[in-house]
Amino acid sequence: MSEKGYGELSPIISESIINAAKTQEEKEILHTKNRRVEIKILAL
Repeated sequence: MSEKGYGELSPIISESIINAAKTQEEKEILHTKNRRVEIKILAL
């Protein structure tokens, strides 16, 4: 199994859009969409 985090390297939502959010809660919701990890099972 291997894993790779993509949040910083290839965000779904840009930082400029996140910064334009009106409340801290909205910003946090947008940040959570960028926090993701892809897991690949290489062999069984």
